[in-house]
Amino acid sequence: MLKEYGKYIILILVCSIICLSVSAIVTIKLSSRMDTAEEETRQIIASARREESDQLRELREEDKIIEFKEPVQMAETTEVVLGQEAVINNTLTDASDSDDYIYQSTFTDAEMASLNDAPVDEEIQESNIEKNGKTVYLTFDDGPSDHTDEILDILDEYGVKATFFVVEEDGRHAKELKEIADRGHTIGIHSKSHIYSEIYADIDSFKADVEGVHDWVLSVTGIDTRYYRFPGGSSNNVSQVSIGECIEYLKSEGYEYYDWNAMSKDAENYYLTADELTENAMTFIRANEGDSIVLLHDLDEHYTSVESLPGLIEQLTQEGYSFDQIDDDTYPFHHYISSDNN
Repeated sequence: MLKEYGKYIILILVCSIICLSVSAIVTIKLSSRMDTAEEETRQIIASARREESDQLRELREEDKIIEFKEPVQMAETTEVVLGQEAVINNTLTDASDSDDYIYQSTFTDAEMASLNDAPVDEEIQESNIEKNGKTVYLTFDDGPSDHTDEILDILDEYGVKATFFVVEEDGRHAKELKEIADRGHTIGIHSKSHIYSEIYADIDSFKADVEGVHDWVLSVTGIDTRYYRFPGGSSNNVSQVSIGECIEYLKSEGYEYYDWNAMSKDAENYYLTADELTENAMTFIRANEGDSIVLLHDLDEHYTSVESLPGLIEQLTQEGYSFDQIDDDTYPFHHYISSDNN
C-alpha cells in the first residue's frame, strides 16, 4: 500500500518540477520578448523624433509656409500639430475636432526653437510689418519697351502702382503705352527723341520736344498729362539752353517736373546684377529722411532692371515702406540747379 502511495507522490513531484520549469522558461521568454518590444518601441520613438527633426529642417531649407490657425488657449506644455496647416497648442481647446493634421507629437525645447525660426506665411508676415511712414515712388524712364508688359505684370502681382516717363521714339510702342494707361499707372512726359543735342539746342527745340511727346500720349491714351521729367534731370550739364527758361515754359503750360532722390544705377552699368541694382536703390532710399522717388529704366537693353524689380519691391515691403504713383499731391523733388544753367 505504501509503495502505491509512494509512486503517486513521486509522480506528483515530477509533474510539479516539470510545471515549474515550463513556467520559468515561459517567464524568461516573455521577459525577453518584453525587452525586445521595449527596445523596438524606443527605436520607433527615436525614429519618429528624427523624422520630426528632418521635417523641421526641410521647412527651413525649402522655405515652406507655416500658417497659424486662430489663437487657441495655451497651457504649460506645448505640442505641435503639423499637416496641411500648423497649429501651436497643447489642448486644442478651440480646435479639438480639427481634421487638418497628420500626426501629433511633443517637441523638445531645441525643436521648438527651430520651429519658431521657420518661415511664416508671407501674407500674414507682411500684414504684421509696421509701416515706417515713408512712401516710395517707382518711376521708369525711357519706355515703353519690349519689356514693358513684363514690368506691368510684376507690378500687378505685387499690387504696386508706378509712374512711367515715356519717350515717343517714332511711336513704335503705342500698344504698350496704352497698356500702361489701361492698368492705372501714371504717365509722364520724358522726351520725343531723348537726343540731348536736339532737345536742348535752344528753347524752341525744347518746346517742340515737350509738345511732340505730349501730343503722342494724348492721341494714344486720351490723357492730357502734365507731369514731366527732364532728360538727364534738371541739373544736367548737357543743355545748351537755360534750364531756368525751360522750367518757366513748363510752368506756363501747367507742367510740374519731377527729378529723383534714389536710383538703382541700371542705366550707368549694364553689367550690374539684379541684386546689385536692388542694393544700390536701397542704399539711397534708406538714406533719405523722407519719401523717395526712385529712378529706374524701361529699356530693351536693360533686362536686369526687370529682373531686379520683384526683389526691390519685396525688400521695400519688408522694411515697412509704402508705394504710390505720382499725382498732383506728390511733392515734386527737384535737383539743385547750378548757376550755369539759370
